[in-house]
Amino acid sequence: MTGAAAASGARLAATMLVAMARSLTSPEVLAEVSGHHSAQARRYVLRAWIATAAPMVSCLDRRLSREPGAHPAAG
Repeated sequence: MTGAAAASGARLAATMLVAMARSLTSPEVLAEVSGHHSAQARRYVLRAWIATAAPMVSCLDRRLSREPGAHPAAG
């Protein structure tokens, strides 16, 4: 991957990661989590949200891993 393509790929990766992180503190997720009284239930709901969002990160990791030089772990 070269120049502009590498930059746009990096921007896409950063955007996706920021969006996922920000979603964890969104009013909707915080309301869902805080609506449960026990700490165990709040952990369960938050972990369920993370499990829902995790495929996005896995997809991103697989995509970047296929692009030589675009990911630190790339071969």
